[in-house]
Amino acid sequence: MTSLRNCLLAGIVLALTALCSNAIGQDVEKIEGLRKELKNSRGEARVDLLNRLAWEYRSAFPDSTIKYGEAALALNKELKLPKGAATSLNYIGLGNYYKGNLVRAFEYYNRAMKAATVNENLEELAYANNNIGRLFLEQGMLTQSYPYFVKAETVFKSTDDATGLAYVYQSFAHIYLSQKDFVKAEQNYQRALVIRRELGNTRDIMSAMVLLGKLYMEIKQYDDALLYFQKADSAGHVISDALGLAEVKILMSEYYLGIHDTKQAEQLCKEGLTYILNFKNAKLVPRAYLVLGQIHFEKKEYEVAKRYFTIAQRVSTLMRVLDLKMQAHYFLWKIAELTQDREDALLHSNQYLVLKDSVNDIHISERIAKFQFQVEIERKQQEYEILKVQDEKNEEIIQQQNQQRVGLIVLVGLVTVLLIFQWRSNRRSKEQNLVLSMQNSQIEQLNERLSGKVEEISQRNNLLGGHLTTLIDFSKSKVVNFGTPVDAAHDVARITAHSLNVSRVSIWTYNEEASTIESLACYDLASGQFQASMTLDLANFPKYAHALKSKRIIDAPDARINEETKEFKDSYLVPLNIHSMLDITYSLDGQLGGLICCEQQGAPREWKSEDIIFASSVADIISLVYRGAQRREYEKRLRQQSKEIALMNEGLEQRVIERTEALETQNKKLIEYAFINAHVLRSPVSKIMGLVNLMEVDKTADPIEMIAYLKKSCSELDTVVQKITIALEEGESLDRGLFKK
Repeated sequence: MTSLRNCLLAGIVLALTALCSNAIGQDVEKIEGLRKELKNSRGEARVDLLNRLAWEYRSAFPDSTIKYGEAALALNKELKLPKGAATSLNYIGLGNYYKGNLVRAFEYYNRAMKAATVNENLEELAYANNNIGRLFLEQGMLTQSYPYFVKAETVFKSTDDATGLAYVYQSFAHIYLSQKDFVKAEQNYQRALVIRRELGNTRDIMSAMVLLGKLYMEIKQYDDALLYFQKADSAGHVISDALGLAEVKILMSEYYLGIHDTKQAEQLCKEGLTYILNFKNAKLVPRAYLVLGQIHFEKKEYEVAKRYFTIAQRVSTLMRVLDLKMQAHYFLWKIAELTQDREDALLHSNQYLVLKDSVNDIHISERIAKFQFQVEIERKQQEYEILKVQDEKNEEIIQQQNQQRVGLIVLVGLVTVLLIFQWRSNRRSKEQNLVLSMQNSQIEQLNERLSGKVEEISQRNNLLGGHLTTLIDFSKSKVVNFGTPVDAAHDVARITAHSLNVSRVSIWTYNEEASTIESLACYDLASGQFQASMTLDLANFPKYAHALKSKRIIDAPDARINEETKEFKDSYLVPLNIHSMLDITYSLDGQLGGLICCEQQGAPREWKSEDIIFASSVADIISLVYRGAQRREYEKRLRQQSKEIALMNEGLEQRVIERTEALETQNKKLIEYAFINAHVLRSPVSKIMGLVNLMEVDKTADPIEMIAYLKKSCSELDTVVQKITIALEEGESLDRGLFKK
């Protein structure tokens, strides 16, 4: 039976391997049609076809997108077309984005924005702004992304581009969702849905409904989530969108599983899996099998659940989806514990812990990569500023040279024509010298501004480099990775205070039940000492408590008048001479876990973007410290349980030996007792009974002689009984040797 099941699983994995290799996500027929048209196309039509091919290849074959985009750009330059360059540059940026080369993507989006501005191509200008905003949003640079979305929205409104406007509203919703401002996120998703309904594209309407359903699932408005999933399901049936229906079925199945309706959940999940397998949507395969496993786990059908979790684990391994693979090992571990399969439980628990560490390491690497991207983008933006200043300087020089040429021409003309009026020529010459002197003064001022800008950029680069080094040191620190949360908090607070040169840095934990925050560590830079622990009741600071729960960053350059922090003025800020606060929260298991607080004493301080980025990364590291502590505590309990099991096994063996010896001893005693009862005790009793029978049968027997024999037998019986009584009272073993004459 096991062999048959393994063969079945192997067949499924092989089939899914082929499915993954074919799941390109491209409209193959459309691409083939465009390529045929391209063979006979010329001029502007060829540029358009090259750009359309670049768009179609963007997600699956980004190198092809770059190739066709560059070909379109070159042909556009050759034909000197006015508006095609921005489109090609945007597509080349998309190709680099899907390849993972984010800095290069940013460069091409910037070039597209400049080309669109020069050629007055408002549509591509809006899309370039939207692309840059999305790039920054996905890297966690919310402050930088927002202005680009605002510009894109303005342009799309001015050009009445409803499709682009819907994309921008969804981008705004993503920003508010990341800040946990669910009200504004819902408003923008609803705006996008209204526009898509007006446009009438059912596929886009279905996508907008799915996004709203996911939002309601996250904020636990399950009835609203189910309503939108059902609407999306109906829309998918109208247009026969199998891939979209598959995702909706899985989402609805997860909803019903959450409310313990396993029958409905199983039916929907199997329908979704049918769509997935029939239409080769490999991305959803491991998730579908994982949900099926959870359904049967909920129903306590552990063998069926184990089969589905095994498939999910193998497919996620094939597709390198670590999160789903980790969940599959977790449930296989729990099934092994419930079925008392210790070997499988140990195997899957170890795999789960290894994958959990791997996911944490990936999260750290992604955080460092995002920080490096932010540093690189800052550098690129600073370089653009320098180039802009240089362009201004060059423009000034060109204008100056043109003015000089005109002046010389006028001077020569005056010399040749107005020799008689030499005094006027001299006066004009003096005026020209004065103008040149003023222009030289302006050039010197520009040089000074440029030098100051270069020095400022150099200082910011050095600061960012130092922050990056500190974050890398944190990721390698033994105290951070292996110490207690309190020790790690002290180390992090001290190093952060020195890195930011800020007066005080404190790390706090949040207690949801008590609605309080308690400081783990509070470091004072001036004294170099840690302050005593404090506990604050958030009920006394309602605006600050609301800010902690609704947003991640509280930026208060003047904390005494800031709406979110001024509640601390009399009790905390003024007594400690604190003027500025920067608070950034961290999460534990998706919930508010606490915050890191940076405080400047003496005078107000404007928090730079470098300060906020660094402090945000430190807050993420504190979250990882707690996860590491949880993992080590679990490993400790696991090792202790293993030791206890080993001790139990050793003690069990010794008890078995002792019990066997006791049974053997008891058996020997029973044998001796049986012998004594049958031979020693029974002998005088038999004699007495024989004499009694003889007396009843033989009436001629001498009574005196018979009584003598009876007395003798009774005496023997009494002796035996006395020896048994003495042996029992003294705790001795009954042994036939006691009754030998």
